[in-house]
Amino acid sequence: MSDIRIRTVDDPFDDRQALPLGVQVLTRAEAMGILGKGAIDRLDASVWVNVVERIRRAGVGRHLPEVVPPAAGGREGFVRQLKQLNDALEASPVPASEGPRLDKLLGRELLARLLRVSVVSLRRYLAGQRTVPDSVAARLHFLALVVGDLAGAYNDIGVRRWFDRPRTLLGGRAPGGAAGTRMAAGGSGPAAGARPGQGPGLVACDMIAYRNADPRFPFLWEEGQGAQPGARWHADGEGPMQCLSDTPDGAWAEFLRHEDIRDPEDLVHVRRSLWAVDVGSAELASPELPAGTLTGDAGSYPACREEARRLRSAGSPGLRARSAALTPGAAGGWRVEAGLRPGPERDGQTIVLFGERPDLTGWRAVFEGRPDETLLAAVRYLS
Repeated sequence: MSDIRIRTVDDPFDDRQALPLGVQVLTRAEAMGILGKGAIDRLDASVWVNVVERIRRAGVGRHLPEVVPPAAGGREGFVRQLKQLNDALEASPVPASEGPRLDKLLGRELLARLLRVSVVSLRRYLAGQRTVPDSVAARLHFLALVVGDLAGAYNDIGVRRWFDRPRTLLGGRAPGGAAGTRMAAGGSGPAAGARPGQGPGLVACDMIAYRNADPRFPFLWEEGQGAQPGARWHADGEGPMQCLSDTPDGAWAEFLRHEDIRDPEDLVHVRRSLWAVDVGSAELASPELPAGTLTGDAGSYPACREEARRLRSAGSPGLRARSAALTPGAAGGWRVEAGLRPGPERDGQTIVLFGERPDLTGWRAVFEGRPDETLLAAVRYLS
C-alpha cells in the first residue's frame, strides 16, 4: 500500500503545474523502492530536498541539475526540471531497490513468473550473487511502474490479484499471463443500432456530478500533469478532458468497467476516492450519435472522439451523454419505505467538460473506499 498521502502543500508546489509533477515523482520513486520507509503527508521544499537526495543516491538523474527549489529560472525552470526528473525516473531501471520492494509486495513466485525467470535465479539476483541481466532489469522496472499506478486503486492484495484477473481487453487473458503484451493498469474499452442516443441540441446542466479518482492525485486533469490517456471522448494528447457521472454509482461503474472487475473478491481490495463536484450551470451539447455508439466498446471510440472534436470546435464547453458504464435503468439509486428499496429506474449520464476547469469546486465524499458488490450486476462491461 502506498505511503504517500499528501494533505499539506507549500511553496514551491502550491502551483497547478508543479504539484502533479511533484506527486508523480514521489509515486514513481516509491514504486521503484527509492524512498525507503515512512509516510509522506506533505510536499514542500524541506521534504523535496530529502526526496531528491534519495533519488540521486540511487543513481537516477545525476546528469541533471540539482532539482532543488528555488530552481534557476524561477517557477518555470523548476517545472521544467520536474519534468526532466520524471523522465529520468521512467527511463532508469534500479534493480537493487526495485527487486526487494516487488519481492515483498508480490511474493517470489509471482514476481519470478512476471519476470519470466526461475525462482532460483530470482533469489540469486536479490541476494546479489548474480548480476541482473539488462532484459530482466528492464522488465523489473516496467513492473515497478505498473505497480506504482495500481497503488492508486488497490491495496497490496488487490495489486497481486490484478495480475491474474482475466481482462476483456486482453482477450480473456490475465495481464500476468498475456505473453508479449505490455501490462497496463486500467485501460478502457462496433456497436449496432440506429436509434439516436439523446438527439441533437443542448442540455441545461446545473448539478452535482461525481468523479472516481486515484486518492493520491487531484480530482480533475490539468495542463502539465502529463499526457492524459485517451478514452471514449478524446485521444491521447487531446486533453485535458474531465469525465464525470451524474450519480455515485455511475462514477464507480466507470472504474469497474475499465478495470474489468466482476468478482466481489477483487472488489474487497479496491481503494479509490469519490468526489462530489459542483459543475455549475452550463449548456452542454448532446452528441448526435446512435445509442449503440454511445455505449459501445473500444471500437466505438473513434466516432465518439470525432463527435467531441466537432462539439468542441463549435464552442461547446462540454457534452452530456448516456453512460456507457451502467446498464439501462441502473442509475435509479435507492429510497426508504419500510426499509431500503430500489429507486425508480433511470439511465445514467456521463458529463464531459472540455479543458481545464479551475472554477469547479469538489468535495471528497470517500477518501479510500470501494462500492458495494451489488453494483457489479449493474455494470455494462466491455464484452
